[in-house]
Amino acid sequence: LSKWYQRRVHGGSTQIQRTIELKMERGLWLLLLLCVATASAEFLRQEEGVSVEKLAAESQLSTAQFDHCLSKDLTRDEIAALPIEEKNKLFREGPCLPIILVPGFLGSKLQVVIDCQRLRKEDPETYFACWSEGQCSLMKEYEFWVPDFFDILTLTSKKSEHCWATIAQMIYDPSETDITKRFKNPPGVHVTWYGDTPNTAPHSDNGLAGVSDVTPPRVPEKFEFLRAFFYSFYDFRVKLIESGYVSGSSVAGIPYDWRLPIISTGVKERLPAMIEQLYQATGKKVVIVGHSYGNLNTLYALNHMSQTDKDKMIHQWINIAGPMTGASESLAATVSGDSEIYAHGVGIPYHVQKSLIGQWGVTYELITKPSLEPHAKEAWWIDLVSRINDEYESASLESLAEAKFWNKKYSSGNLTLPWMPTPLICRKQLMDGKVGSRTTDNCYTSVENWLTTPVLVVKDRQYYATAADISDMMTNGYISFPDISSAILKDITTSQVHLFINPGVETDVVYSSSIKTTETVYYDQDPGQVFHPKIGRGPKWPGTKHDIVLPSSKTSEMGDGSVPSSSPLYAGIKWVHNYVHQTVPHAKKTRIFEYCSRWAESDDNTWVQRIRKYDIFDTLDCTCMQKGHHSSGSICKHRGLVNDPLLVSWVMSQARSSMASNQVAASTSSF
Repeated sequence: LSKWYQRRVHGGSTQIQRTIELKMERGLWLLLLLCVATASAEFLRQEEGVSVEKLAAESQLSTAQFDHCLSKDLTRDEIAALPIEEKNKLFREGPCLPIILVPGFLGSKLQVVIDCQRLRKEDPETYFACWSEGQCSLMKEYEFWVPDFFDILTLTSKKSEHCWATIAQMIYDPSETDITKRFKNPPGVHVTWYGDTPNTAPHSDNGLAGVSDVTPPRVPEKFEFLRAFFYSFYDFRVKLIESGYVSGSSVAGIPYDWRLPIISTGVKERLPAMIEQLYQATGKKVVIVGHSYGNLNTLYALNHMSQTDKDKMIHQWINIAGPMTGASESLAATVSGDSEIYAHGVGIPYHVQKSLIGQWGVTYELITKPSLEPHAKEAWWIDLVSRINDEYESASLESLAEAKFWNKKYSSGNLTLPWMPTPLICRKQLMDGKVGSRTTDNCYTSVENWLTTPVLVVKDRQYYATAADISDMMTNGYISFPDISSAILKDITTSQVHLFINPGVETDVVYSSSIKTTETVYYDQDPGQVFHPKIGRGPKWPGTKHDIVLPSSKTSEMGDGSVPSSSPLYAGIKWVHNYVHQTVPHAKKTRIFEYCSRWAESDDNTWVQRIRKYDIFDTLDCTCMQKGHHSSGSICKHRGLVNDPLLVSWVMSQARSSMASNQVAASTSSF
């Protein structure tokens, strides 16, 4: 290694030697990462005094519990051996509804097809940043994002800054008359979802291959943080197939290019078509399961379907961790980069991220948006602000006075949102920081007023989630490109998804408030004055690692580590109000579920009985809170929670025959 290092520093290596050495270096980084993960997992187990053997036994016990979806009582092996036609027949006769999975940001596997001759001719700088002369002609199609740890087009490649980032960039063309096609790939580059290319179409598995496993290498269960980051709907897919679901007739996925804005992903057209396909194949209404950014795409599609088709073919939409009004964590990543894709010199450097992310349409979908101003005079918002103010007043009271305060509010009929819990039924064991650590603290609805709480503070200037302030952020260069960012925001808001218009279908909104999540981002130095990106393409990105300003501090509200509770709850509370008061035509029942819930379980509590009668709010357990579970917490954070076994089981229970009475699953805390 010493001789290798000297050659790297002082030269003297041949091209072949350097190629081998780069692979060795990446391999060593990966080995170090795996060693640290293994040591950490083992330490946590030993610290709690639980043996590996015991954990394995518990895992096997939970795996043995099996509840399938066919009309015959069969084992897993018998289900797997059934002919497709027989399985479809038994599913149609069985108790379950078909399911469509719509993943979030980074949750779809992407493919890139390279027109080598065109790229070599029109952008030789990019070509030679990735390939040697003639090398590209050997393979024109690549997996994108994280194909494997040593591939050219992966974040772990030493060429990632120049090769991956340049291929991944998008070029915004305001002169394009078709608003949905204004985001373009570099010349000679075509990026699309897995299953939409000649090489991958035979293996798409009706979209499931593209939404269930972003990276091919199998990641052991002990490396939970890696599975959470890369696996998307993988565990969902496994559970559904082994329960008797059949790809293309009773279950499907909707992968898409997650760099694009909602109006350009194609989900608006493909989701209704898949709904009809599964409905025709089974004769049953469909359950849509969305995660994160997938829910914004789902809402856009639903708002463009006829009410007749929705009533006929959709049973419900399960909205898991949808950033319906954006997230401050995404805003921070836009201003100064995301540490999750750059660590120890591996990945995309911050200054490159700022230029790269600023050219993606999804950036403007996920940052905090001006969603609340248009609703400021609506009844649901006035009720919510009243409840938030009550909670702030209650927080300053002693326990006895606090109980009197809430009881008086309820008995006088002055309690807004009476279907939501109060601190009087809180477990008083609120998770703080990361999942697994706890503190005694007050717990409330976890909704903040984003019209009075700043999302960004630069020196002494406070920016709120208003149209004027977000426009100022863009003008000042905080969101990459002052000359095009306002035009991009204007384009993406034509979808009106940021206004969370009622979807017109039964909806379950699942949110988490168990982890501290970014609320306000503070900068002591003006990031717009330090970094001045230029629109363009090629591996010579503007700026250096010194031309970026990282946040000086952050304040937090509760959420799932990425999406604050407020973001999905704003939409959920509005839709509940639409249904209860019938303020919107065709508004359907909406229920709200708190994942990793903090609320008490006892039925003896008077407040629990009061809340349950509304059948609007309920609670969900999570694996991270189970006794004996030892976890980094990744599986219960934003990226990983869709693979939490308890959440997977709950979703499947919602798609069973009990849907007629909307019974809550066994894994639900149900107070």
